[in-house]
Amino acid sequence: MKDIQELAYIIHQHNLSIYNSNGLLVENDTLLWRFYKGIVRGEISSDEEAEKTLYPDEIGGGKYRQLKSSLRDRMLSSIINFEAKSGEFTDYQRAYYACHKEWLTIKILIGQNANTAAMGVAIKLLKQVQRYEFTLITLDIAAYLSYQFGLRESNDRKFKEANALYTHCLRLNEVESLAEQLYTQLMVKVVNNRTANEAVSLLAADYYSRIETDLKQFSSYRLHLYGNMIHLMQFSSVNKYEEVLPICDRVISFFEQKPYEARVPLQMFYYQKMICYIQLRRFDEGKNVAQYCLSLINEGN
Repeated sequence: MKDIQELAYIIHQHNLSIYNSNGLLVENDTLLWRFYKGIVRGEISSDEEAEKTLYPDEIGGGKYRQLKSSLRDRMLSSIINFEAKSGEFTDYQRAYYACHKEWLTIKILIGQNANTAAMGVAIKLLKQVQRYEFTLITLDIAAYLSYQFGLRESNDRKFKEANALYTHCLRLNEVESLAEQLYTQLMVKVVNNRTANEAVSLLAADYYSRIETDLKQFSSYRLHLYGNMIHLMQFSSVNKYEEVLPICDRVISFFEQKPYEARVPLQMFYYQKMICYIQLRRFDEGKNVAQYCLSLINEGN
């Protein structure tokens, strides 16, 4: 039921339309609509409640499972129409949704062998995904363009450019993935409380040493987010708050210089800075950071 509730919340929050298998609005399908509205209104929060509400005379039958599957499919189909409106999202968040939808469009065009149309969209999209440092999409586009320019159009100059970009992104994705993996492994130990603080600090120091050179070579969003969280945990895990503060300042400066609003890492490192000030009993500075943090978070979070 949780997946259905999440989908219903997104569709309701962003006022998306749901269509049934016949292409009609679900509002015209009484049972599907009652199911959806019951979830949104909080009247249905479990499979048992849903079945009693929708099929009171057929408890335990297969009709409810079919209805649930149909509603899930209908809502998933509607998600593709999601639009990140400017008032609710940062430019980075809007770009995230727009670029992924554009890449899906390209993949459909490629599947239909409409390569001229696909290339036009891909070349335009490439500038966007590079600006916002979406490494995986950049890698996919570079691979596609390498193939097109190398084998279909025989354009040697453009092939070399696309291939060089592909090679760069392949390496970048490797180091980004490593940083994320190391951060996850570290957090698992912290969350499960299976490792002493001193051991976490030593492990974080070891993990950071494995990516420190990459952090100097690459300036990507994903790498610096996870890499610097590892660095921060090297000191925060053993309460060395004076050492944490300069890390926060350096990372905040890094992300503030991005050509887009990197709100998530700014939230994370300002929050860590606030914790440091509280632990160091520097409350006025902590209050100032807390007030700034509020400007980075949407009301209701």
